[in-house]
Amino acid sequence: HVAVLRDGDVARHLAAAPDPGIDFETAARVTGWIEYDGPTQTLSVWASEGDVRPARPLLSYAVALDEVVGGQAYLGLSAGTGEHPAVHEVLELD
Repeated sequence: HVAVLRDGDVARHLAAAPDPGIDFETAARVTGWIEYDGPTQTLSVWASEGDVRPARPLLSYAVALDEVVGGQAYLGLSAGTGEHPAVHEVLELD
């Protein structure tokens, strides 16, 4: 699944995407995009099995990041499969 969390609280999703139509267990490679638009204070997330960003995000969440994180922030990405072995790698970060 794809979701937005705060302070690592996995029990409370601030926003969660509907089924993205991607089988994260069997997909050879999934590309993700995370974008924050400061003027509209919108955090958006896209995912695709290819290198082309879909026209519509999987989720968009209204948040004033400056009020949440102050003057400095760290980005955390996580992935898990429960009991199934898998490799999750960030191959590029712009």
